[in-house]
Amino acid sequence: MAKFVVVTAVLVPLYTRGLVTPLAIATLLSGAPAAGMCGYLCWRFLRAQGALVR
Repeated sequence: MAKFVVVTAVLVPLYTRGLVTPLAIATLLSGAPAAGMCGYLCWRFLRAQGALVR
């Protein structure tokens, strides 16, 4: 959920100002790489809490 708040906070000002190139770069970076980072951080957090059972 926090990812979407951050993405919106970054993309909306770029969109309203008409900054197309920075908007495209931010959109690309906020897609799969950001989702992968969220997944990795969740995995690290759950692993540190002992929630993952092997």
